[in-house]
Amino acid sequence: MARSLSRDESGPDALQEAGQRTLLIGDDKPIRISSGHRILHHEGKCSRPHGHNYEITVEVTGELTEEGWVVDKG
Repeated sequence: MARSLSRDESGPDALQEAGQRTLLIGDDKPIRISSGHRILHHEGKCSRPHGHNYEITVEVTGELTEEGWVVDKG
């Protein structure tokens, strides 16, 4: 059974010894998303439709499944 590692001790060699792998999504090119909203019955600037942009990077560490997956990205 694999043991959990803290972020301080989670170098690649320590992860492999513990039976864990790390999956990085968006590491070299962050995922960019945009969202929009407005707040009804609000008198400030959020009463008008407006948007926000975000850049996302995800890091998942875990044990490999029998199929060789850390996580199913689907």
